[in-house]
Amino acid sequence: DTFNQRMALNPSMAATLVRKFNVTSAEELEASQRKMAMLPEMARLRTAPTENPEEVWPILQCENVFVLPGVPQFFEQKLGTICDHFLTQRQIYMSKIAIAAEESTIAAHLNRVVEEYPGVAFGSYPYFNHPDGGVDGFLTIVTIESVSEGTAQSAVEAVLKGVDDDLVLTVEHGNNNSGGGGSGGSGGDGDKE
Repeated sequence: DTFNQRMALNPSMAATLVRKFNVTSAEELEASQRKMAMLPEMARLRTAPTENPEEVWPILQCENVFVLPGVPQFFEQKLGTICDHFLTQRQIYMSKIAIAAEESTIAAHLNRVVEEYPGVAFGSYPYFNHPDGGVDGFLTIVTIESVSEGTAQSAVEAVLKGVDDDLVLTVEHGNNNSGGGGSGGSGGDGDKE
């Protein structure tokens, strides 16, 4: 499984391969060529609006990850297409909560909050034997990212509701201009509460 998705024959990619290898059907492709059409089932094949999809190789996108060719000139060309057509510049509101608890003790609560806020990117990062940790040195950092400041703040409040006040070490808020949203980790201009 890739991205927790089943690998499956992607009909669009199979059609592209049929055109590129000049055969009449996917069954005529060699095994190695058919393997190129086996993609995560929710993958998207992207071409720029200015490109003819019949003439160019598509860019594979799996969730927020673009898969690029390894040949430097093709890599550079596809990277330019991604930057010019698929990324948007937008404000990302971020928060980071440091909790003196083992991740497994708050996981069920965090999972409920994640379900409640589908448009928010969450991260949960456990640390063991951390000097700032609580009992036994456990520390969990929870990150929250959203394009909406209000939604980010609501998500922070929802996380905090399910955690004992004495376990919350810090809550930091910040923002960051990000191309294309969804970046891992945390950062920004931290305001500590």
